[in-house]
Amino acid sequence: MLDLAGRYTIYLGDWHGHYYTGEIHDMREFRQVLEDLLDSKICSVGCFRERDGVENWCSSSIEFRENLDRDYFQRKYGGDRIIRCKFFDETLNRVFMT
Repeated sequence: MLDLAGRYTIYLGDWHGHYYTGEIHDMREFRQVLEDLLDSKICSVGCFRERDGVENWCSSSIEFRENLDRDYFQRKYGGDRIIRCKFFDETLNRVFMT
């Protein structure tokens, strides 16, 4: 989803980013992030921890496709995490258990 009211907001999977229209740096970053998402160079990363059968959200970010592996996520988030990677091209979506 893309929201363009007052500021630009990109939503993908468990992540969203805000970019302010009055800031040239934000507009450049918005364009680059949007292009990278549409080209599936980056994806949203949702980090969850399961407790008592319920997945609890821990954090969200975006990550470059080449960084996606279990060891990377274990170093970044620690053990006992569920990592959901969602791409614009849904056929690339992946789930990791750390």
